[in-house]
Amino acid sequence: MDNFKINSNISSRIEVLRFPLIYGVVLLHNRAFFWKEELHDSFNFLNQFLQYLFTDVLLRTVVPCFLFIAGFLFFNSLNFSFQLYLKKAQSRLFTLVIPYFLWNGIALLNGIIVYKWAETLSIWDFLWLLYNGNNSGMPVNYPLWFIRDLIIMVILSPLLWFALKYLPYISLIVLAVLWFADTPPLIVPVLWASPLFFYAGGLARTQKWDLSRLDRFILPLSIIYLVLASIIAFYLTTHQNFNPIVFKLVLLLGIITVWSLTARVANTKIEDLLIRLSGFAFFLYCSHAVIADVLGNAFIKSMKPISSLENIFFYFCFPILVTIIAIAIATTVHKISPRVYRLLNGGRGYVN
Repeated sequence: MDNFKINSNISSRIEVLRFPLIYGVVLLHNRAFFWKEELHDSFNFLNQFLQYLFTDVLLRTVVPCFLFIAGFLFFNSLNFSFQLYLKKAQSRLFTLVIPYFLWNGIALLNGIIVYKWAETLSIWDFLWLLYNGNNSGMPVNYPLWFIRDLIIMVILSPLLWFALKYLPYISLIVLAVLWFADTPPLIVPVLWASPLFFYAGGLARTQKWDLSRLDRFILPLSIIYLVLASIIAFYLTTHQNFNPIVFKLVLLLGIITVWSLTARVANTKIEDLLIRLSGFAFFLYCSHAVIADVLGNAFIKSMKPISSLENIFFYFCFPILVTIIAIAIATTVHKISPRVYRLLNGGRGYVN
């Protein structure tokens, strides 16, 4: 079977999504600094509701979207061969493996300097931090668990290739059931969401799904999704349990909505801006946790309890500051050494 070409419309929509999704990751990890339960003024409910809405509901679409796109880009053929696998693995060595170790190394260095890890951790502890730090499910540079999972998906891709070719939809159903059932992972700490959405992306490409079919329903999709997301956030804010299966169904609706929204910015100045900013997306993704940690230790953790309105302001503005700093660092590194920049950026070039 011939390679499955990506048309220019789908390619542009993927590029448009890169930066907003990464910015969503930055905002998602913002709660560590701005979750203050001790605030009991009249706007505290709004403060908690907005953080639940964004951190626990809306932004949970980000990682599945990235996994879907990664699988969509990876599986461009059903004709598996060792040569093809080797070629793809070699490519991911530069785009995933090298930056994974470089950026985790930077996070380790930050931990050694700021938290004096060298005084309490052994060599084995340091090595384990690169894979599953403190058995938390995340490496020391915690956002990079996604890259770790992608590396594992690439290693397992021959099995997924087989499934895509011979059992395409049965395999999708099996993975979906395992995900919905919160089944313990076979490879600790890789959760079933990673193979499910990575595989779904490959299935969408190899089965030639029409990814524009629902674009005309974007308005009702957006309204329904936002209403359901708000209901979930209200339940969480009032400390009520919400059915996890229903939550995952709403998450799937959110993924469809996010993708369909990209059609609305096609051929606009917003599309041009987002495509330009996409060149910084990977650098921002890899660097934001360290930048946020440094800023958090320097400023935020020393702040006295503030009002809920001020907390809301900082919750939404802090990621903007982190993003600006990350882009400034990326620009500076590129000016000093384009080669180092390409290594840190996974071989991706600098966008002027």
